[in-house]
Amino acid sequence: MKISKFEIVGLFGRYNYCISLESSYLILTGPNGYGKTTILKILNAFSKSDLFFFYYLSFQSIKLWLTDGCSLYVTSKNLIAESEVQDTPNDGDREIEFKWINADHTECRFVINNRFIQKAIRSIGYYEGRRLGTDNISSKDFLDFTKRNPRMLQIIAREQTNGNAFLLQIKSFEAVFIEAQRIFKPKATKHINFGENEYATLTLNYTIDEIAEQIKNIIHKAKYDFLSFSQEKDNQFINKLLNDTFSHLSQQEYEEKRNSLNEKSRELSSFDLIDNVVIPEYSDDHKNELAAYIQDISEKFEKLEDICGKLKLFSDIIERKEFVAKKVSFSVEKGIRVQTEDLKWISLSDLSSGEQNIIIMLYYLVFEFGRNKLLLIDEPEISLHVAWQFQYIDDLERILNLTEGQAIIATHSPQIIGERWDKCFDLTSQCK
Repeated sequence: MKISKFEIVGLFGRYNYCISLESSYLILTGPNGYGKTTILKILNAFSKSDLFFFYYLSFQSIKLWLTDGCSLYVTSKNLIAESEVQDTPNDGDREIEFKWINADHTECRFVINNRFIQKAIRSIGYYEGRRLGTDNISSKDFLDFTKRNPRMLQIIAREQTNGNAFLLQIKSFEAVFIEAQRIFKPKATKHINFGENEYATLTLNYTIDEIAEQIKNIIHKAKYDFLSFSQEKDNQFINKLLNDTFSHLSQQEYEEKRNSLNEKSRELSSFDLIDNVVIPEYSDDHKNELAAYIQDISEKFEKLEDICGKLKLFSDIIERKEFVAKKVSFSVEKGIRVQTEDLKWISLSDLSSGEQNIIIMLYYLVFEFGRNKLLLIDEPEISLHVAWQFQYIDDLERILNLTEGQAIIATHSPQIIGERWDKCFDLTSQCK
């Protein structure tokens, strides 16, 4: 699901934007304070079902048109509450209305206002066996609390006719947000308090070592799935041979497939996905066995095609960056490894900030960004050498081609933009 156009009215009480996406990516430009990062956060909030984000955002309306014919409208208004409607009269109560309209024009609606929030807080206090304070709704801690407690939205949805249907529809809008702050310190834990009760903890920050651990897990899972599939194919091999259920090959066809698969085997083993397999040369005496065997190998390798393509793209882009006197490789034990010119292994934390930034960003771009999703990138130029900035959009286009995705990039860098001014939307062109 991709965006064709979106419109924001009254952002921060002063800016109106109507932005069309006519290709696989769009570059947002403009001075600080015009809302580049906020636009990315708006789209990310939709994708994470972080609907309380809009309760605290200053805007009048947001409209989102999708390429599948669906649309999403959000409006904000202040209510003059009446005592028979509110549990307690509350002048200045704010209401955020969400409306999802399907391609067939059917729609579902979801509303957040002070009355629903108060009821949800009381309900959660009951379910958790403790009372939550209701006087901190305007605080950042409360917003953090809503992010970690989807039950808030679920309770509010029960109060509305189409509430649950809306929450289900909004999940179909998927995005990955790469924020400007990407090189993190070691993990810390913040304790969130509501009233007198310590309610929960929020984990903060990440390390590049965790990115390596994630890649390690990805390689390990791919290798395990490959071995399981291989065992299944091996168990069926004798029946395939006896029942003649394989494609017969001429010597030329066999040699062409053999050369291609030997090359693929070397590539797969370079990423530690398999031990290198050397396919035997053609023999007329064993042509049937060899034809069945080479077909099996081809089917096994296909199981690794997706992960191999991602690792190869990851590796190619890093190699293109030419890390100073260092070579990056992959393994099932370490995930990512870095070796110096004198063949010494070094810690990932010893890489420069720019090198760490490249690895972290690439991980999200290649492995977290699934097919047909929206990619949101804030200030990709941070910690990137100027030469790397010139390469950035070329690398991004390769990733978007692999994933059939869409990207919106907010940047100040003319090097990132290069000659692609036709792909830019300058926020100053429509501000009022």
